[in-house]
Amino acid sequence: MGTGKTRPAPMPPSLTLRSALDKHYEHEVIDHAVEYVRGKVHTNTIENFWSLVKRQLHGTYIPVEPFHLFRYLDEQMFRFNNRKDMNDSQRFALGMSQIAGKRLTYDALTGKGESPRHAPTGTGEAQQIPF
Repeated sequence: MGTGKTRPAPMPPSLTLRSALDKHYEHEVIDHAVEYVRGKVHTNTIENFWSLVKRQLHGTYIPVEPFHLFRYLDEQMFRFNNRKDMNDSQRFALGMSQIAGKRLTYDALTGKGESPRHAPTGTGEAQQIPF
């Protein structure tokens, strides 16, 4: 029984996340036993990002369901990647320009059918009351 939704094809086992990222990003390692910074190589940026994510999740969006976590991370990535050389109104205009013409249905937003917390409540048929 299909849902009418398509799913992305699984990645082949030979293609790991690391090898996929290596094609697009340069990766260097810092040994904190020896040094904390080498030129532009440090962990401050990623630590700053996760600090902002934690502040967002624990302060602004307190009840976060794991099913929606990727949406909160996407929002924070958008804010973080567009934090320089933009004010709030420019960031808002950019965000609005990227959603024009896209539709988000209530079922897709709530994850009905995909989240274990949204189990079906019935068969949709009228039930007889036994009294």
